[in-house]
Amino acid sequence: MSGLRMRAARAMDCRCTLTSHLFAHSVSRHFDYEGEEAFRRAHAAYLRSLGPAAAAALVAELDAEARRRARLEPDARARIAAIAAGWAPARPELYALEPRWLDARFAQLAERARALTSAGAPSDALAALEPLGLRQLGGAFAPVYELPVLSAHFCAALCAELRLFQASGLPQGRPNSMNRLGLLLAELGFAPLLDELVAAYVRPLAALLFPHAGGASLDSHRAFTVQYRPGADEALAPHYDNAELTLNVCIGSAREDGGGGAGFEGGELVFGGLNGGGGAPAARLAVEHGIGRAVLHLGAHMHQALPVTHGERINLVIWCRSEAHRRAHGCPLCGRTDQLLLGAAEPADAAVGAPAAAVSDEQVAEFMRG
Repeated sequence: MSGLRMRAARAMDCRCTLTSHLFAHSVSRHFDYEGEEAFRRAHAAYLRSLGPAAAAALVAELDAEARRRARLEPDARARIAAIAAGWAPARPELYALEPRWLDARFAQLAERARALTSAGAPSDALAALEPLGLRQLGGAFAPVYELPVLSAHFCAALCAELRLFQASGLPQGRPNSMNRLGLLLAELGFAPLLDELVAAYVRPLAALLFPHAGGASLDSHRAFTVQYRPGADEALAPHYDNAELTLNVCIGSAREDGGGGAGFEGGELVFGGLNGGGGAPAARLAVEHGIGRAVLHLGAHMHQALPVTHGERINLVIWCRSEAHRRAHGCPLCGRTDQLLLGAAEPADAAVGAPAAAVSDEQVAEFMRG
């Protein structure tokens, strides 16, 4: 492994994850929730507008989500024990990083980024990375980078392995409060692969491309897959991530006819402004997916996933976190430093279900107009 050891399950998080930013699928909105009585007082007018039945359903949904979050750590420990006892990987070699699992250009990008950072990050650093497949999308204030990460062979093999696990009958935790389809990879035993991927490859690039956002001090991660298809999770509402930086890699699915490209239509990622504003550009930026290719962006960069209209899209999402950056600048969701928690002391384990950040109705409206 390269550099400081990653901590897949002992990441720094915040107490706000227990009561803030609860996503209600029934109305596609985030809410703070500190019990039914307080919620009904705070949202009396909105609940009246829904009508009694819909209001009761919303409260029940939020109460269930609050109880799920309160049990994240013990539920995760129970799942991990059950998986360890009952899961026999079909492809054990997939659980540790091998050079052949990567797009060769990704390794070259990481190596060149190290050299450029050592040279003082010259102003033409980006131009030195572009021949290796990295593209900057959007403006310099809130850039989004597209880059090659994983080989097509590894993407196909990983999707096949995960489908076998999903059919095993073993317990499966939700990726997060918004996505219902997908898997928490650390619980399946992928922590060694993810540790090496972030420490040896993502962090050198992040140090060069996002030095102001803790890129050089990334020390933990939370990785999960998400699946989008018509009739299930088709899209994702605007949100921010509980991460300093997010790496989002498209890993499937392959076309049924064996041809090139992706076996889905739609599902583009759309980016807006930054959490808290701060002069972020108003124009929206849409990014299409390609198998093995990724986008690397600030966790605070508001984004959404447009509906998948045909087929299925599967992505590997890695929320990359920095304890040092959080201690200095606060939680990416609430901005506070006095509620930060680490590791086993966390009431909501960062490795098993921290939420995406809430977005106000006004922010969503502005985002959609852009």
